[in-house]
Amino acid sequence: MSKLNSVSNKKRKPSTKPVTLMGRPEKPIDWELVDKLLEAGCLGTEIAPHFDMHPKTFYERVVQKHNVTFTEYSLEKCSKGDSALRSKQFEEALKGDKMMLIWLGKQRLAQKDKSPEEIAAQSITHIVVTNAPYQIG
Repeated sequence: MSKLNSVSNKKRKPSTKPVTLMGRPEKPIDWELVDKLLEAGCLGTEIAPHFDMHPKTFYERVVQKHNVTFTEYSLEKCSKGDSALRSKQFEEALKGDKMMLIWLGKQRLAQKDKSPEEIAAQSITHIVVTNAPYQIG
């Protein structure tokens, strides 16, 4: 048996040195900014460049930080933004903003503008004829 074989067959003791991973250091992410951008309706592909990273890396970091997928996380934050926006629109409408009242009426109450034909048809039913040569009915 050669010396090389006898050395390789001996069991090695585990190293007590801390393991250091090679690669770039993690880039910091401002999670408050992420939340604000998601509430505003931004996509992950739009947010990742704010932190100089690839979207896939950004999605992985969301999972590491929040223990949910990016889709779940962004849906929660986007819903919060939608709710805040609706609330503000409703407040403005109740303050008397006529355009907002009209828009909310169309969106939430299925109200719509009438076509000229609908307006004409409606006005015909209200015509009163006077001085007719004969009486109907």
